[in-house]
Amino acid sequence: MKHRRALTVPGALALVACGGGAPLLHPVHPLPRERVTMGAGVSAQIVAGDASGRIDTARQAMGDGAVDSDAERDAWVSGAVAYSLLAPGLAPWVGARVGLGSSAEAGMTYTARAVRLDGRYALEGESFAASAGLGASGVLARPGSDPASDTRVDRGDRIPGLDIGGVSGFGLDLPLLVGWRSRGGLLHTWLGARGGFERLRGTAVVRIGLDPTESDEARFEAERWYALGVLGFALSLHPVTIALELDAGYQRGAGLLMLEGGRTDGKAEGATVTPGVAVVFDLWK
Repeated sequence: MKHRRALTVPGALALVACGGGAPLLHPVHPLPRERVTMGAGVSAQIVAGDASGRIDTARQAMGDGAVDSDAERDAWVSGAVAYSLLAPGLAPWVGARVGLGSSAEAGMTYTARAVRLDGRYALEGESFAASAGLGASGVLARPGSDPASDTRVDRGDRIPGLDIGGVSGFGLDLPLLVGWRSRGGLLHTWLGARGGFERLRGTAVVRIGLDPTESDEARFEAERWYALGVLGFALSLHPVTIALELDAGYQRGAGLLMLEGGRTDGKAEGATVTPGVAVVFDLWK
């Protein structure tokens, strides 16, 4: 049992993290009072270099359905730790925003993994603006999201052998943006920084032994911190806006898994690039 504890912690971290958060995909100038927009799109988490190689090696370590040697163990642990923070893959994006008046705005974003609520205030002129915001997110538990029949297959979007659907949590982030818009609001561009924190807790189900029906359950806890740069563009032809954004920066995470007989810790850090695109509709003026 002790040997298995050393393997499962990075795996438990692996499926919980989902990058630094979904792209903001909104310009800096806030919406006028009672103006509402709603949109949908997609984002992708991209990992390059050494971290990408470690993640691929970890998936290969489970290629025969189990981690059954010291070499495979080391490779799987190293790659799973990297994946726990960087989490490459695609994610949906659905968002809505409302103008509150007095240069303030509120919004909600859903990404299948989490729901984020935010508010922000802007200092704005006709062409230029600067805004500061605060976002609070809730990570959604998805029990049974990785059924046992899938754990022996390298699906390319996860590391096999783990069901982390019982984990939930919360997070906070602070975006600081400056931006410009053309006369009439046809073109928008924004630039800024975004830092945040996330805390996760729940139960992980692990299946990495020789018997594919055997599983272990253990209490899981993790935290991550991130600092990202933000660059975005938007083209608006009322009532439709096409927004594109690129978030890139550094993330660091640490976690623990409580199993019978003791506790094991895991951590990882690295860089991520998260492009996103959305089509947003102005519902009314």
